[in-house]
Parts: sequence; C-alpha cells; structure tokens
Amino acid sequence: MITRELLKQEIDVLPDEALEDIQKYILFQKFSLGIFDNDTDYLNSVKDMARKITDGMNEPIDNCLCENEVAW
Repeated sequence: MITRELLKQEIDVLPDEALEDIQKYILFQKFSLGIFDNDTDYLNSVKDMARKITDGMNEPIDNCLCENEVAW
C-alpha cells in the first residue's frame, strides 16, 4: 500500500530538477479531483501561469501562429 510517508521518501531521493514536474502533476490531480473551486484557482496555482497568460495576451497578433499551424 502506498502511503504519504512512502511518497515523501520517494520524492526526497529525486533530483531537484524533477520537483517542478511533480508539483505540476499534483496540481493536475487536484484539478481532476475537483479540489479547486474553479479553473481560475487551478491556473493561479501553477507557477508563473498568470504572467504567461498576460504575456500571451500582450503578444502582437502578427507574432502568433494561425490556428491550422498549431501542433496539438
């Protein structure tokens, strides 16, 4: 059985570079489980997301890709 203590031990042996990905996964799980009240709470919990959204909104349209050029 997986416990919080076991997960903490596993995380403690990982390199620091892996911690951001782990946090993103935890946030995604919280969102999937409905722990956040709304999408805005989720987006605000992601590091630098508000800044990234604002930067994207301020990007000149000429610098953006056309919809059919976006690789989904």
